[in-house]
Amino acid sequence: TQTGSIQEVSLSAVSTNGTIVLTNTSNSIGAASFKGGGNVTFYDTAALEVDGVSLSGNSLALTDTAAGGITQGSASSNAIVVGSLSVTDAGGPITLTNTSNSFGALTLSTSGDASLYDTASLTVDGASVGSGKTLTITDTSAGGINQGAGSSNKIAASNLAVTDSSGAITLDNMSNAIGTLALTANGNSIHIKAPSTAVN
Repeated sequence: TQTGSIQEVSLSAVSTNGTIVLTNTSNSIGAASFKGGGNVTFYDTAALEVDGVSLSGNSLALTDTAAGGITQGSASSNAIVVGSLSVTDAGGPITLTNTSNSFGALTLSTSGDASLYDTASLTVDGASVGSGKTLTITDTSAGGINQGAGSSNKIAASNLAVTDSSGAITLDNMSNAIGTLALTANGNSIHIKAPSTAVN
């Protein structure tokens, strides 16, 4: 945990068995990596690059407020490997597209665009991007992309682009609010529920 804020160019935090909670609202960190056997909760006010997260199936919750948003290193060591990912950026876009990422559940909110790449079977448990912005999700798992059923699990996006190269796409929450939709499922099934959606 922490009391005072952290003002650093980069941060690497490791906890063998416990949680990591770094949520001081004055934190300003340019790059961060996390490793451990528990959950991680992190708050940052600077444009953030994620340079690797490995949490043994536990959860990662990232909150950022910078206009520069949240990005990610491209090396395999920079991958996010967690059970569930929750990411919020009130000020900028979210771009987590490392091709070694592996997370089973996703919750996302941003005022900008968002783009994510995942190699695990994925459940979307709520995703919202800014007005006129695009949410792009790419997955390579045979387990495909699914969605939670509650109203809080809805996808709200002016534009949604979803690709799964190996599995089905099932985004059937009746509260979905999607403007335009582009889907690629490589011959697998697609099931979408979203009132008044234009499909491209």
